[in-house]
Amino acid sequence: MRVRHPTFLLPVLLSAATLFGLVVALIGDGFAHPVSWASLALPVSAIGWAVATALWRTRDR
Repeated sequence: MRVRHPTFLLPVLLSAATLFGLVVALIGDGFAHPVSWASLALPVSAIGWAVATALWRTRDR
């Protein structure tokens, strides 16, 4: 099945990364903590990218 309009693709990927990070943080120890930090930083960096892009677009107008 081919997805024509991947409207929810990015939110689903971000939520899957968040869920993965939370589970790894609860279950793992040692090397798992940096992996969980990295996966939990993905949604934060996506929000930062969206805000920076919006500010950049409004500044050029």
